[in-house]
Amino acid sequence: MLEIVRKGEALTFKQWTDLFLENNSKPPLRAPKTYETHLRAVTHLVKVFGDHKLTDLTSDAIEGYLRYRLRQRARWKTKGGIIEKGVLKPSTVHQELRVLRRMLNIAVRKKLLPSNPCWGVEFPVAVKGLFRPHYVSRSEQQRIRIYDLRSTYATRLSAGGVADEWVTQLLRQGDAKVFKKYSQMKLQMKREALQKLNRAANESAGVLGQAG
Repeated sequence: MLEIVRKGEALTFKQWTDLFLENNSKPPLRAPKTYETHLRAVTHLVKVFGDHKLTDLTSDAIEGYLRYRLRQRARWKTKGGIIEKGVLKPSTVHQELRVLRRMLNIAVRKKLLPSNPCWGVEFPVAVKGLFRPHYVSRSEQQRIRIYDLRSTYATRLSAGGVADEWVTQLLRQGDAKVFKKYSQMKLQMKREALQKLNRAANESAGVLGQAG
C-alpha cells in the first residue's frame, strides 16, 4: 500500500491525464470519436484537478466537481466569440464522470492508486437512459476493436438466457462488479420489452373498443 501511495504521489492529475490520452485513448487503440470524448472531458477535469496529486483525489472532491459542473452553462466557440447557452445537461456531466472513472481504474491497475475514489461517488441528479444497450451492426464491428464488443457480446448472452456465472466466465471476469454493468443493461432491455407489450395491449384494447 505504501509503495502504491508513493507512486501516486509522484504524479499530478495533469501528468496522468497526458499519459492516459497517449497510451489508452488515441486511435487505433480506441475509436476516433472515443478519443474526442475523452479529450473534451479531460479539458474540464484538468481545470479543476490538474495540479492535484493523483492520490489526493477523493470522493467528496469529485462530487463537488460534479455539482460545480451541473451549474455551468454550455459554451460554444464561434467566429464572433464565445456564446453561452443553457445549463449543461446532466448526461454531459455524467460522461465526464465515466471518463474519470475509466482513467482512475487504469491508475489502480497500474498500481498508482490503492482504489478508485469514483466508486464512492453518488451522482447528484438522475440521468435517464444511461444503460440503454446498443447492438453493434456488422459495419460498426469492422471499424472497432474486438475488446469494444464485450458489452454487446455479454448483453446478447444474457438476453439469450445464459446464466450469469457462465457469462462472467466467458468474459474472463472474476469480479462481480464488472458484470453488474451488463446485468443493468439486461434489465433495461426487459423494461423496454415490457413497455412495448403494454403499448401493443393498449392499442389492441382501443381497437376492440372502437369495434364494439
